[in-house]
Amino acid sequence: MRGPSQGDRRGRRQPASAPWLDRYGPVLALVLLSILVTALTNTATLGRIVGLLLVAGTLLFALLTSAAPRLVFVSAVGGLIVASGLAVASLALNRPELGQRVDYVLATLLLIITWLIVARRLLIHPIISQATLLGALSLYLVQGLFFAFLFAIVPVVSGAPFFVSQNDASIRDYLYFSFVTLTTLGYGDLTPGTEIARALTVAEAVLDQLYLVSAVALVVGNIGRSRG
Repeated sequence: MRGPSQGDRRGRRQPASAPWLDRYGPVLALVLLSILVTALTNTATLGRIVGLLLVAGTLLFALLTSAAPRLVFVSAVGGLIVASGLAVASLALNRPELGQRVDYVLATLLLIITWLIVARRLLIHPIISQATLLGALSLYLVQGLFFAFLFAIVPVVSGAPFFVSQNDASIRDYLYFSFVTLTTLGYGDLTPGTEIARALTVAEAVLDQLYLVSAVALVVGNIGRSRG
């Protein structure tokens, strides 16, 4: 009798040979495109919605190619539908801040869930391959996106501007600051202005550098090797 498929042993419905699994090249390209579009779109509500929809679509594809549990995937789709409805409502009511806060919270949750699901998938690759490396690089960029949206939530929660010299920062500012922090460039044109802002900035710098010099370095040094 034929034994259970790899997907069955892991509690998934997808067969191990499903053609959409482990397609981390497109994931990496989509994450880069999401960053570029988010950085270039204006601060108007419509531009923000386009950027967020692209980020959400990228994350949904990452969940699909990482064999995310059905409940996680369906919940992500449901959250995207709710966020899209709120965005349209905010346009109709001329209240962009109404949908903006929910959008940022949803994006942050989707990013951390996607990071965990992709990381889980990479950890069970029997052979460390090019797909494993592309997935690890995708996670590095996802971390930058995650902190950008997390930074955008801080002023809503704390009631104080995130930056010292800018009271009305946009998601483009947070994205720029996040990746400057992630790469430890430290241009100095944007400076965190509250204790929580400084703490999160330090956390991103430390966590991302640890990830880069440990996880990514290990993958690069062991490509082609079997875990068993």
